[in-house]
Amino acid sequence: MLEANPKASQEWELMYRQGLNQSQIANLCRQDLSRVNRAIGWAKRRDPRLQREHEANLPAAKPKGLAPEWVARADALRLFMAEAGLAPSARSRCPEEKSLGTWLQRQRQKDRAGLLNEEQRLELDKAGQWNTTRQAQISELSWQENLRALTNFVSNHGRFPTYKAAESESERALGTWLHVQRQSAVNKHLPPQRSSALDDSLPGWNTWRGRRAKNVDDLTAGH
Repeated sequence: MLEANPKASQEWELMYRQGLNQSQIANLCRQDLSRVNRAIGWAKRRDPRLQREHEANLPAAKPKGLAPEWVARADALRLFMAEAGLAPSARSRCPEEKSLGTWLQRQRQKDRAGLLNEEQRLELDKAGQWNTTRQAQISELSWQENLRALTNFVSNHGRFPTYKAAESESERALGTWLHVQRQSAVNKHLPPQRSSALDDSLPGWNTWRGRRAKNVDDLTAGH
């Protein structure tokens, strides 16, 4: 059988170095596979680095299709969070929720370790904030509820609640909550998304902006 000419061998070596295998090279160049194999074999003996470069340039492996069992779990998570508004807890007394919560914990651990592929993350994203702890979700729900209550209070009373001269316990609670938000904003501890939510719902909510004080605790709540 005729050997490949030097120019063809160099081309095949370059293609192999770039990550193509012998079969792909033979098909692209319309050559006999045995001739390509022989040429690449000689090239490897001449240059020990050839195989390493070939492997380094191999295309990234495509993620495998999702297992039906995994998809079923992801669907169950989506339904649970849609109904409960929260992620399942691995400490729940309910066997079904506990099992789903334990599975979710494993997905979070895999995600932190970089072991979830993009297809899995997209599937989990359909459930909502799956990668946020249950406690953080409860805290966020509580915060959003207080924001709605504050918005209703201002709409009904035409002023912000105060905790120092409150007319009711509910106003005192709202005034205290608003005080905490202003204090957090001054100390730059208020998350940007919460600050934006307050700005959108109640422009001018932070009456402390622009004030100068050595001690934040000396600042009073808004009136």
